[in-house]
Amino acid sequence: MLDFTTEAIEDLEIMYCTIKNYPDNLEFLFGIELADNMEIDRLIEAFKENNLIVSIDKKHINIPASEFNTKEDLQKLVNCIRLCVSF
Repeated sequence: MLDFTTEAIEDLEIMYCTIKNYPDNLEFLFGIELADNMEIDRLIEAFKENNLIVSIDKKHINIPASEFNTKEDLQKLVNCIRLCVSF
């Protein structure tokens, strides 16, 4: 796994997201199960505003390898999720 992917995963885990690795899957880098304090509607809107393409199923997000191949791409993803944490 690339260093910048590992950094993004660590940031997501700090926000209590659960990460699902897909070691044999070339389509997705990893999956994210959102924490209970995430506002999914707000998150979907943030993804749209930042032109991020993900696969969302309820509170689970799959991160396509073809769309997230730089550190900047994953940082945008992490920032969108960070903005959607409700306290």
